Amino acid sequence: MKARHIPNMLTFSRLLFTIAFVAISIIDSPFHPAAMLCFFVGGMTDLIDGPLARKIKGGATDLGANLDANIDLVMVAAGVALIIPAMNIWPLLFPAVLVALGLKFTTGITSKIQHGKVFYTHTVLGKVVIMLLFLGANIYFILHTAGLNAGSFLNWYLVVCIAMVVVHCLEEHLIVAKIEYPEKNTKTIFHVKGLNEKYHATRAGDEK
Repeated sequence: MKARHIPNMLTFSRLLFTIAFVAISIIDSPFHPAAMLCFFVGGMTDLIDGPLARKIKGGATDLGANLDANIDLVMVAAGVALIIPAMNIWPLLFPAVLVALGLKFTTGITSKIQHGKVFYTHTVLGKVVIMLLFLGANIYFILHTAGLNAGSFLNWYLVVCIAMVVVHCLEEHLIVAKIEYPEKNTKTIFHVKGLNEKYHATRAGDEK
């Protein structure tokens, strides 16, 4: 096995862990230790695959970037659909989470209109949001297992997560609208100007 394939294998393993998490959650509970272990390990692969791909020669590919973005969405959707309804949260928070995540999917529509193709950016804030959602589920599991009342913590934690998801989606919409070519690895809105200048410079060099 070639080293450059390892990051993509880690990313794909996240999908397998997510499927296992869903299966155990349906059979038993999303708070079954095996289910939460799958969710935890799957989330940890998200911390490893990107940095590893950038360190290995030939490891960073468009396929890997697309897999990472789409599998992240699948994992978050599975967590929201199975974990949050099983928690003791304020009634309005669950539909608020769904609306916030729905904003994420509208980025694909914006990118299709603006650039003729669907793509999602790998922003710093996007990664922070995913890790917050991932950590929140695991913290709740620990408190729940210990028999502690995690309701108050969870509700305010979700309020913060929802706010950050909305800010992330707004930033992503701005990036898609302002960037002149579909660059998935745009880290923040502040990088757009430099990426556009680099794009124009490259085009000017090609024309010569």
